[in-house]
Amino acid sequence: MKNETRAIVEGSVFGGENGTPFKDPARDTKVLKSIGIYVGERVDSIQCTWVLADGSLETGPRHGGRGGTEYRIDLQEGERITEVFGRSGLHVDQIGFTTNYGTHGPYGGPGGRPFEFKVPPEALVAGFHGRAGKLIDAVGVLYYQPVTEY
Repeated sequence: MKNETRAIVEGSVFGGENGTPFKDPARDTKVLKSIGIYVGERVDSIQCTWVLADGSLETGPRHGGRGGTEYRIDLQEGERITEVFGRSGLHVDQIGFTTNYGTHGPYGGPGGRPFEFKVPPEALVAGFHGRAGKLIDAVGVLYYQPVTEY
């Protein structure tokens, strides 16, 4: 009998080495609904909200500092993130998202070097991991990868 589950995978991290590690509380019973990004010249913080199996919403911790202008990405029904891109050096200077419906961002400043993370086909973004202090020092993507068991 074929059984399909979803494994949570940590994608590559982009940015510097400072800050305290963080990881969104991802589990396969929730779906990413929105992302709050707080930026100035760099990415100050990031925060996710998910839809749970019962239809209620869960908002995760805000990783990073408390400054910056807020930008909110509300994912539509059927919209999925296919790429996370931006610029980073000692911190994450800029971040943006490509979905199957279009592009959100980039948000932040022009510093650092370009990065991009392409989400594997069939995978769904679950949240983020990385390091943060007063800013997002480094960021990576958490994603659900389908696993078929026999």
